Amino acid sequence: MTSPDGPCRQRPRSAQDIDQDSVVEIARQAGLDADALAERVRRTQDSARVEDDNLDADTAALPTTPVLHVQGSRVKSPPSAWHLSEILQEAVR
Repeated sequence: MTSPDGPCRQRPRSAQDIDQDSVVEIARQAGLDADALAERVRRTQDSARVEDDNLDADTAALPTTPVLHVQGSRVKSPPSAWHLSEILQEAVR
């Protein structure tokens, strides 16, 4: 993907608009196993870990604004679907 007008068919308007289908499509575009990701989400396979992390965040009084880290580096601004796809593609190269 080389531009915001590239292969992304429908870009979410904001971070609040990113849903499961958008995340799976981004994973697919980044060359990840999107079907396995979708299955893990569908089966709520990681929900216990997510809940544990949420409890840790509440205990630490962390802000509720999500923070994204990729390969140990913080993404400093809210990424668009295109930007997130670029970050993930770079991470798997």
